Amino acid sequence: MDMETVVALLAERPASGPAVRIRAVVAARLGAHPVIERLQAEADNAAVTPSTRDEAARVLRAVAEQDQHFAREVLAPVPPAGRVVHNVGGNHIGDIVAGGPVTITQRISNYASAHPARFAAMAVAAVLVLGSATVGGIDLIGRATADEPAASDTAPTRSSVPRTISPTMAKTFTVQGGLDALAFSPDGKQLAVGVYRASGSDVPGVVVHSVESGAVTATLMTEGGGSWISYGADGSSLAVSGNGGAGVWAATGNLTTRLLDGATTGGTVASAFVPGGSTVATLRVGDGSCALEFWDATTGSRASTLDTGAEDCADLAVDPGGSLMATFGGGYEVDIWDLRSQRAVGGFTTDGVTALAFSPTAQFVATAGEEAVALWAQSSWQKVADLRGHRALITSLAFSPDGNLLATGSKDGTVRVWDLVTRESIATLPGHDEDDDGVMAVAFSPVEPLLATADGDGVVRIWSVPTG
Repeated sequence: MDMETVVALLAERPASGPAVRIRAVVAARLGAHPVIERLQAEADNAAVTPSTRDEAARVLRAVAEQDQHFAREVLAPVPPAGRVVHNVGGNHIGDIVAGGPVTITQRISNYASAHPARFAAMAVAAVLVLGSATVGGIDLIGRATADEPAASDTAPTRSSVPRTISPTMAKTFTVQGGLDALAFSPDGKQLAVGVYRASGSDVPGVVVHSVESGAVTATLMTEGGGSWISYGADGSSLAVSGNGGAGVWAATGNLTTRLLDGATTGGTVASAFVPGGSTVATLRVGDGSCALEFWDATTGSRASTLDTGAEDCADLAVDPGGSLMATFGGGYEVDIWDLRSQRAVGGFTTDGVTALAFSPTAQFVATAGEEAVALWAQSSWQKVADLRGHRALITSLAFSPDGNLLATGSKDGTVRVWDLVTRESIATLPGHDEDDDGVMAVAFSPVEPLLATADGDGVVRIWSVPTG
């Protein structure tokens, strides 16, 4: 079964037995994910759009790539109707319709549907014996029993044993001014470096370098500097903002569209391209207010405005899938917004956030703070882990494209790479000075195993990072 079939089963109305199983597996892993909820809401109205189907498949595929147990469960073959299997794994669990290996999820789902009262009693009994992991040959935690092979014996697995990797420095160069941001182009061939630019300075706000040679390929003389930079989907444009202004620039160095100017903002403006389209989001902070504004990158016209209702916010972050956005600041509240409906869909309270990033697998949100990184589950917006190891404030975060690694930069002058399966630090990258600024930005290449790091003195390093 492929992921498109999984999506079709999630949208099936009325739900067949296989559809019920798929929904249970997805709900257990993702919870109330906004994309899956949108798919099912559209299905209820018999109006599922191709874009929603594609987005749901992308979300599920990304999670399956990282979580092999989920992949086996969700992609298990749909059983042909009419085949009744008794005595599965040496045990009778109702009349289970199946055409291949039967998972514990299938057993429970079938039995609960046929015998709800007995299932409730059995569930209580199961809690009492969970310490043994099996009852009468039935594995209670979802693994295959001895005479029930897994769906794929050759599926790759990740060891939970702590490991280490040894990144090597591939390139280093220096830019003028205080560095604030890094962004790889979608094809991974260019690295844009954003610089804090004081009023009246002749320092470029953004300098673009060739990743292969390190040579400068473009300079952007932005008025407000380049504290926030992001590439558009095709790599031809950059959204740039900083001290009072925001605009869209050609990646070759020319201003194409002015979105906001310093005369209308009176402060710093965060910005980001919304992935997969031509929309730029900006965050305008006023006197006790905070608003998201969405702009057409081609015309510069404002498409919509969202009043967040927050009194204190200073930054934003966009989900790589283009469905969610977070707003946050120096306070304690992080708000999560659905970009399609422009409504709040979650959030959490923490001890203060200096940086935030969404996992490309739709599994985590990572927030940086004082010496620790918190991981929050996107399925529940609950904290699931704290990653500790830095000795000073953490300034920047970046997930690897496959979602397995997280890079963190700190004022202690180091970059740490974390394995998100074991949640251990597996590499510490030295070389940046431990001073008042330390490491200011980190970014993974979207196409190669490369990690860019930069400090407040303008030193940029590109590392080759082993994967797997």
